[in-house]
Amino acid sequence: MYNFQRFFLLFLGGVLASSALAVMGGRVPFPGTPGPDFTPGIETLHQNALAAQQPELVLLGDSIAEENLDMDMIAEQTGLSSYRMTFGGSASALWYLAVKNNIVTASHRPRYLVIVFRDSEMTAPGYRVQGKLFTALDELASPEDRVVIERSYLRTMNPLETFAETYFPLYGFRNFFRSAVDEHVYALPYIFLQCGKRCTDRAVLNVFNFKNNAAPDKVKGSLDPEENLLYSMEGLDFETQVDDSYLPDILRLCRENHIQLILVRAKSARFATPAEEPRGLKEYLKKFESYVEADGALYLDISAGPRVSLEDFIDAYHVQPQARARYTQMFIDALLSVLP
Repeated sequence: MYNFQRFFLLFLGGVLASSALAVMGGRVPFPGTPGPDFTPGIETLHQNALAAQQPELVLLGDSIAEENLDMDMIAEQTGLSSYRMTFGGSASALWYLAVKNNIVTASHRPRYLVIVFRDSEMTAPGYRVQGKLFTALDELASPEDRVVIERSYLRTMNPLETFAETYFPLYGFRNFFRSAVDEHVYALPYIFLQCGKRCTDRAVLNVFNFKNNAAPDKVKGSLDPEENLLYSMEGLDFETQVDDSYLPDILRLCRENHIQLILVRAKSARFATPAEEPRGLKEYLKKFESYVEADGALYLDISAGPRVSLEDFIDAYHVQPQARARYTQMFIDALLSVLP
């Protein structure tokens, strides 16, 4: 018992001393502010490209929009100059920042913004915002974007996490430590491949966030546990989720900047048949459609398109290269049905 008490006192003393050093050294503020912080500066790569290329249509989404759609086909058949703005593994939080801090702030604004999404992604602000995706969010956000911290991080934190981030400096110090480790992680790719921070981040996102080509069961084996958030009872309660999501803000930004927003529900192999879809998804999508169209946006659903079958998918989301043209044609047909 004496040995344990001695160990505990030494451990407690070490924690207190380390916490004091972290605070005194300016590494961690005390009391802390719960949630992550965005660094100053916004990546303007896409903003500059919009100004240079002046596209009439911007395609925004994740790796489904990147890998399943052929931009040349879209531009040729719609007659609209087109630009792709995609981020592997991303979801509504990053899309909101892309709209707010790149698209509507560009010197040239497109006539159409097409967002390709899956099921309840547009009203799930806490979906796909952790790990490397926080780095992607940070590139498009500024410290003033506190609404993202509140909606995507603070609302998912339990009281113990909030207390620890506020009054336990070493817990807050973990972000500094992770950043220091990350900086060293970037060293090897740069030394051997001349692949810098942005190159490495994109490679990691592309490899780990969606794809799992080796999965034997390509429909269910390539899914991650976070996916359950989209199909929970809470996630499919449209009325409860919509006001705290980024959907109203994206609708408002497009409306105020005279951009026609088109929301396209993607086809995937997440569910082999409509009968396997979770109860509540169909009702959610009906309410989603009514809500966005009442605000002037357009809603398209290509999830049941017959041009692409389950066998055409590599995993739950991405199609084989030979099916890309058919997937794109399905997407174009839907667009042409609403474009003037």
